[in-house]
Amino acid sequence: MKRKILTPEKVSNFKQLQPLHSHVTLGADPTVEKGKEKASLLITSTMKFEQLCLVSLTLFIHVASTTTPPFSCDSSDPTTKNYPFCQTTLPVTQRARDLVSRLTLDEKSLNLLTQLLQFHDLVSPPTSGGRRHCMVFPMSALASSSMVLSKPPLASLKSFSLPLLLMLINGTALAKEARAIYNAGEAKGLTFWAPNINIFRDPRWGRGQETPGEDPLVAGKYAASYIRGIQGDTFEGGKLGQHLQASACCKHFTAYDLDNWKGVNRFVFDARVTVQDLADTYQPPFEKCVREGGGSCMMCAYNRVNGVPSCADPNLLSKTVRGEWDFRGYIASDCDAVAIIYDAQGYAKSPQDAVADVLRAGMDVNCGSYLQKYTKSAILQEKLPESQVDRALHNLFAIRMRLGLFNGNPLHNPFGNIRADQICSPEHQILALEAACNGIVLLKNHAKLLPLPKSAVSLAVIGPNAKSPQTLVGNYAGPPCESTTPLQALQSYVKDTVYHPGCDTVSCSSIAIDEAVDIAKRAHFVVLIMGLDQTQEREALDRVDLLLPGRQQELITSVAKYAKKPVALVLLSGGPIDVSFAKDDPRIGAILWAGYPGQGGGIALAEIIFGDHNPGGRLPVTWYPQDYTKVPMTDMRMRPDSFSDYPGRTYRFYEGDKVFEFGYGLSYSKYSYKFTHVSRKNLYLNHSSSLHTTRSWDSVGYKLVSELGTRVCDENKFKVGVGVKNDGEMSGKHPVLLFARQGKVGDGRVKKQLIGFQSVVLSGGERGEIEFEVSPCEDLSRANEYGVMVMDEGRHFLVVGDDKLPRQALKDIPNGSIGNENGDFVGLIKTLPALYFTAQKIVTKMKLKYPFVLIHISTVVLILAESSRPPFACDSSHPLTKSYPFCKPTLPINQRVQDLISRLTLEEKISQLVNSAPPIPRLGIPEYEWWSEALHGVAYFPGLHTGMSLNGTIQSATSFPQVILTAASFDAVGREARAVYNAGQATGMTFWAPNINIFRDPRWGRGQETPGEDPVVTGKYAVSFVRGIQGDTFEGGKLGHHLQASACCKHFTAYDLDNWKGVNRFVFNAKVSLQDLADTYMPPFRSCIEEGKASGIMCAYNRVNGVPNCADYNLLSKTARAQWGMDVNCGNYLKNYTKSAVVKTKLPISEIDRALHNLFSVRMRLGLFDGNPLQQPFGKIGPDQVCSQEHQNLALEAARNSIVLLKNTYRLLPFSKAKTTSLAVIGPNANSAKTLLGNYAGPPCKTVTPLQGLQRYVKDIRYHPGCNAVNCSYALTDQAVKVAKGAEYVVLVMGLDQTQEREELDRVDLVLSPKQQNLISILARAAKNPVVLVLLSGGPVDISFAKNDKHIGSILWAGYPGEAGGLALAEIIFGDHNPGGRLPVTWYPQSFVKVPMTDMRMRPEPSSGYPGRTYRFYQGQKVFEFGYGLSYSNYSYEFLPVVQNKVYLNHQIKSPKAELENSNALKHVPVSEIGTELCRKRIPVTVRAQNHGDMGGRHPLLLFVRSEKAGNGRPEKQLVGFQSVILNAGERADVEFELSPCEHLSTANEDGLMVIEEGSHLLSIEDKESEITVIL
Repeated sequence: MKRKILTPEKVSNFKQLQPLHSHVTLGADPTVEKGKEKASLLITSTMKFEQLCLVSLTLFIHVASTTTPPFSCDSSDPTTKNYPFCQTTLPVTQRARDLVSRLTLDEKSLNLLTQLLQFHDLVSPPTSGGRRHCMVFPMSALASSSMVLSKPPLASLKSFSLPLLLMLINGTALAKEARAIYNAGEAKGLTFWAPNINIFRDPRWGRGQETPGEDPLVAGKYAASYIRGIQGDTFEGGKLGQHLQASACCKHFTAYDLDNWKGVNRFVFDARVTVQDLADTYQPPFEKCVREGGGSCMMCAYNRVNGVPSCADPNLLSKTVRGEWDFRGYIASDCDAVAIIYDAQGYAKSPQDAVADVLRAGMDVNCGSYLQKYTKSAILQEKLPESQVDRALHNLFAIRMRLGLFNGNPLHNPFGNIRADQICSPEHQILALEAACNGIVLLKNHAKLLPLPKSAVSLAVIGPNAKSPQTLVGNYAGPPCESTTPLQALQSYVKDTVYHPGCDTVSCSSIAIDEAVDIAKRAHFVVLIMGLDQTQEREALDRVDLLLPGRQQELITSVAKYAKKPVALVLLSGGPIDVSFAKDDPRIGAILWAGYPGQGGGIALAEIIFGDHNPGGRLPVTWYPQDYTKVPMTDMRMRPDSFSDYPGRTYRFYEGDKVFEFGYGLSYSKYSYKFTHVSRKNLYLNHSSSLHTTRSWDSVGYKLVSELGTRVCDENKFKVGVGVKNDGEMSGKHPVLLFARQGKVGDGRVKKQLIGFQSVVLSGGERGEIEFEVSPCEDLSRANEYGVMVMDEGRHFLVVGDDKLPRQALKDIPNGSIGNENGDFVGLIKTLPALYFTAQKIVTKMKLKYPFVLIHISTVVLILAESSRPPFACDSSHPLTKSYPFCKPTLPINQRVQDLISRLTLEEKISQLVNSAPPIPRLGIPEYEWWSEALHGVAYFPGLHTGMSLNGTIQSATSFPQVILTAASFDAVGREARAVYNAGQATGMTFWAPNINIFRDPRWGRGQETPGEDPVVTGKYAVSFVRGIQGDTFEGGKLGHHLQASACCKHFTAYDLDNWKGVNRFVFNAKVSLQDLADTYMPPFRSCIEEGKASGIMCAYNRVNGVPNCADYNLLSKTARAQWGMDVNCGNYLKNYTKSAVVKTKLPISEIDRALHNLFSVRMRLGLFDGNPLQQPFGKIGPDQVCSQEHQNLALEAARNSIVLLKNTYRLLPFSKAKTTSLAVIGPNANSAKTLLGNYAGPPCKTVTPLQGLQRYVKDIRYHPGCNAVNCSYALTDQAVKVAKGAEYVVLVMGLDQTQEREELDRVDLVLSPKQQNLISILARAAKNPVVLVLLSGGPVDISFAKNDKHIGSILWAGYPGEAGGLALAEIIFGDHNPGGRLPVTWYPQSFVKVPMTDMRMRPEPSSGYPGRTYRFYQGQKVFEFGYGLSYSNYSYEFLPVVQNKVYLNHQIKSPKAELENSNALKHVPVSEIGTELCRKRIPVTVRAQNHGDMGGRHPLLLFVRSEKAGNGRPEKQLVGFQSVILNAGERADVEFELSPCEHLSTANEDGLMVIEEGSHLLSIEDKESEITVIL
């Protein structure tokens, strides 16, 4: 391949370096020499230099006054040579510390800016004394288009390019030229603020040209190789040592990709970025910069990220960069980025605050003078400790020392022999040319127009970029060594070349069409050289559209129309352009994109156009259509949102039309591929039961990559071989791109992800092979919504070539067949192999142009359980344990436990006091996990080590609603838990549920977990839950010796605040009166223990009246019974400190033995010390009982009966199933399966969202989310209104979710988000008929606006109704179920938030305006009452005469008591003084209920009691009984309640004593009352 160069001298120079793929010699650099030992160095285009010309412009033209470089610690200087910081034998850290200690505060401040430190090289005009030229390589976006980064192949594979190695060599070349300038005394610094590794997220970004493109992998690999080259490291890295050739700086950290767009500039822009996008898009290149490249600098960006300026964010700079990534260099600000924190962003209140913010965050040096001006005053104002300045200076001076600038004369030290002859050397110019050749992308070549014949008689070259050397070099460029324009290079091939610019400038405001057409008509061939330049895109200038500027398109089409033959169009640009017109125009035969190709770009273009180089470049960015400009550049989301028509960004997520794909690029040859081998057929990650598999909301199991660990990740790497054949006649370098895509779509997964890329050089007809190493942890992982990297189980596909296979085919490929591009299936023909990773290798021929590999990571891959046998002790086949007394089931448990404890050492005893109890192998005792959750179904959580693992045969469990329900549902949970254990998927059977704290305050984030605000309801719920879980009967008392599972009532006691306005549960001291403890906080726990016979109780985080719950003897031992002390600790505290407490005689061993006695007793009652549990009671409960139809029916029934109808004006509901023609379903909760489940939920059997449930009733359903999320930070009002107007009826599904209320997150108000409320009102007014409002929430919401809005006809509250909630809602809305739910809590108005959540008082205090809490005491306005709920029927009630309407207690006590000084006091008797016989007595009360409606239904009856005399701390009323009755239309029934005087007619006095007062007590149901009189 002969190159045409302008002059004979230049031709001669280049001929000396032929052939094309020549060896490179860069002096005696060990990096290059080592690379040469590995393989011949092929000169390829892998340069992705962002700021190469920053070097050119700033370093190379520095005014030099001497030939000696500046340095410190001159050995001839007597004042410094003895300083420790000048002693090179000392560690750099020690030297830097010594130097900083010698500086005054003023000197320190001066060294925090770039000019004095010379960390950012000075820009000065060129003079005769300074060097004027440097190498100018292609801009990054073009350089990365070659897509040839890879690890070096084996030495025998010499035909393959070595791209990453060449990138390192290019970096080395740059650094050598920089060091040469420094050594010549023409520079004052060697720190370079490059590379730019921000993701090219938006095609309009003016600085996208500086980056390697839109792919995080490419950007990361580029960063590592660039830095290693600049800094003088080897290809593999890690060999750099102490010395730096030069210092590289990765920028701009982070999420910086907007400069100036439609009035929004980088100085004020707040980039709102999800943690998911940060984790897998924005951060990975910077992490690789640090971890793999060893970068010595990081630059923080101008913009804010989620409200915090990048340079002032300690989470970004200190926690992430320095902490998690172990960064050891310095952090610089972008120029004046510190000043704008105060001046433009208003984040800091003063300049001193801005300085303090950035230095405290971890920044070290300021590009600008802000730190110089305000650091000293910030210290004097005590806003900044001087130690922070010292820390920054330590980092700065350490870099200068590593550069050798404190080691005496640099010419006598490493890199001192690099001299001026290395600048603009032939080797470096060849690198620049080769980079341009391999970076240019052929986008179209219709009818093989290119290459043009070299015998062409005449050529017309038209376009404003044809003769512009400045356009070639892009931005941040200095004067090149030499530059050849495209016109000059083309003239060297065709003598008769005629040129016309066509336009006045690139902006093409005026065109000379007639003149351009005239020369085009006369030429044999026409090359148009158009595009953009720095007047259209650059730093501080983003584009507003994606079209060619001005009248360029008109010029191109006109010339193409009249030319003799189809024309070739060359585009120079940094960003993509919508050239659809040219792509579709047959008169435009070829399109080349050349980016900004640097000084060799003109020659490279000419060589490609005339066939001296076969193009192989690939696009580093997606080319979007002009329509994409509708997407705001300020929207940082990577993932699409189909409901708001947001298409997503980059090839990994974008869903929309494309002009050209990422990775697209043609060649003059055709290539075919086949997969030749794979080193592993299956990936098993079930080696450890300590690793949990979690299920995402679409039921896909996944593992946390962080839990797998380095060893597991390394062990599971595998090799994939790809055979490549050049089926054409022309040799060339061809990039092979390997993508991965998952079999499951959705849940934020990428559409596909580049995981490897290499180039192979093949002659015509030649074959070659490339081997990729695939790391599952890196290449097959994804970021979940929490920003955590996880690896999904199931099929993963490796794709090489043009990915055209339909998604449906990918999803449904059966073993032994693979779909073709039409979606058909092709039979087995043993030719081209495609590897399907199952038990056997299947070889298939494919009718695809490009094959792909299926890696089947099957469901067994991520199964953790080694066996289906559950863990247990006392195996009858174990010779060491079968004779132990503790293994004999015939002995009493008390005796067995004592024997077991007697055999334990002190260390073994202590080890069992934590929730993750380790095994005791010598006694055959397996590990045991006490912590499992079953709040409303067997739960399993990502990243938490609990006893249940839904990752094997059983992968889901029935998810019930979070409300009080029947005991049958609790038994179902217990049976499913035992089934999971029996399947060998659990290490524990103790469940830390139910939560029976009183829902005291409506803002509590965990109120959703409780049965509500009433102590009676909560106590009955606790009893039923415990009996069901543990395997007792509904009535109780039939449990016997064995437990089905163990239930644990929590959180004991007075725990109902998590995190409210800075007060958290860990430090909160609940000040509770004895009266409130006695009749509100304690009763549910008493019922749990005494009636439910719970086998566990959990003490709470908080203190009660100054004493931590878990350390309160009165609560745990005295109150909860002597044997119920604190036995097990969730955490490691007892494990860590119990032994020392014993040794220090602070704790007797007998207390440990007591605790262990309780713990092992429960494990023995679970049957875990009776041999194989499968042969014991509950052993026959198998996987078929999990998610059984019976249990799913229970979940549906529970949801039906719990949903509350709050409003039904005009009898809007139910809708007619026959007459409803169309329905609009709008709201962020309408199609969210996740919201249905609430918190503490495991993967459900299946979920039906409200939208899906309603779709079963109406065919014509229109859906829109209305908001971007439940918080409704922006509402899509216009689109939603359009949907609402088009339907007959509208259902709005709104409310809260776990982002608004959950554990550790209490609310601060009681209203919906303002935009959600506004959206509801607007839609209600726009709809044809009154709308239905459905609320999903755990806590109450003030919806007074909706209650009073006539346009909102019905309101339903569904809580978090579980897996069947969507179906239950649909059945209620369309009348297949008559709602009967009642509110378990009072719904307060927004004004209630004035009451401090920390005030634990239940009773009101009118004198201070304190209103009290819950329906029992609250005196204030309500949105809805406790127990409120409507039905589609009307019911009436009647008390039948109470025969025993008088209770005589006067013969039970010696004398009644009264507080005579209190006018509200009544004679009373303590319950404790009443005999057992009377307390056991029950008074029958019968209520007659009748259904007056025309629809049958289940109807709850709530029986309350109140004292006729109010005040004195008495409840307003108190629930004493509740039952449900099923009544058909017109039917009536008598419902009997049993009243216990001691339980139901008693109240707590101020001393916390339960008493019964004389006088009238009124029973009530709705508005009916019946009197019972107590006589003392």
